[in-house]
Amino acid sequence: MSNPNLPNITPTISLSRDDVVNLLMSSIAMEELGLAHIINAEGEKIRFALGTLQGVSGPSATLQDVLTVN
Repeated sequence: MSNPNLPNITPTISLSRDDVVNLLMSSIAMEELGLAHIINAEGEKIRFALGTLQGVSGPSATLQDVLTVN
């Protein structure tokens, strides 16, 4: 088995301090948005199990159902 021939790529990247701060803040904001979506999905899962999710009807939850979801 032969090894692939990879070209020598050495990109030149120059960022100012303002660019780095903006990229870092954008990264933090996107991470927080992702966490908010996960928390919202978990909340909707609990509401579905309890039968309180708007627009969805299901059987009423028992204590065992709630503990299982938890």
